[in-house]
Amino acid sequence: MQKIVFIIVFLFQTILLSAQIENMRFGLDLNPSFNWMNSNSPKINANGGTMGFGIHALGEYSLNERYFIKFGLGMAFNQGGTMLHEDGYIPRSELSEDNAKDMLMGQTNVDVTYLIQYVEVPLSFRMRTRDYGYVRYFIDIPEIKFGIGVKKRGNVEASSLSLEKEVFNKDINTFNVWWGLGGGVEYDISENTTLTAGLHFLQSFLDITDNKATNGSGEKEDSKGNLSGVGLRIGVMF
Repeated sequence: MQKIVFIIVFLFQTILLSAQIENMRFGLDLNPSFNWMNSNSPKINANGGTMGFGIHALGEYSLNERYFIKFGLGMAFNQGGTMLHEDGYIPRSELSEDNAKDMLMGQTNVDVTYLIQYVEVPLSFRMRTRDYGYVRYFIDIPEIKFGIGVKKRGNVEASSLSLEKEVFNKDINTFNVWWGLGGGVEYDISENTTLTAGLHFLQSFLDITDNKATNGSGEKEDSKGNLSGVGLRIGVMF
């Protein structure tokens, strides 16, 4: 809780310090999302998602009345999903339970849930309609997001073993990049303040997993794991 409060205070300070730049608006958004993962291996399949949450300080640079560059800085929590490894999975990272890796040896159908916390830098090109009273509509395309994993954890579920929130620093790559699109509506509540709400979809095009773990037979796992998400974005611009 203290970490979240610190992040919110930092983001508000960023907005206030930068609010006087010409052709710029600043704001804050909240981003609840549903996330899942996919693999290019036929023996590693999606088996559930995670509910995530993000918070960002935002900047918007006006090119003209209809076109804008948006950027930001923030945090995203609980990003990931559950993958069913039919041939088993033995993490490279050290596990909290003694002999856990030995217990996973020979196991099949192991569920691995990835839980990642990112520092994020979103960037998008926004196209906006004319005003309809106090309302206007927008689309963000393309939308790109850069992420640095600052907390990488995982849950492991097998027939003889259940581990939660293990430190997975060696099993999850640190850097990620997403692309996608979004759209929504803006509503002016005063001359200088606008509420925004919309939906967005993002998908990573870098490998989330490190490709050096082994399966239950001790063979190297060499698949590519992608992270996708769809979320609600609620914000305010000043």
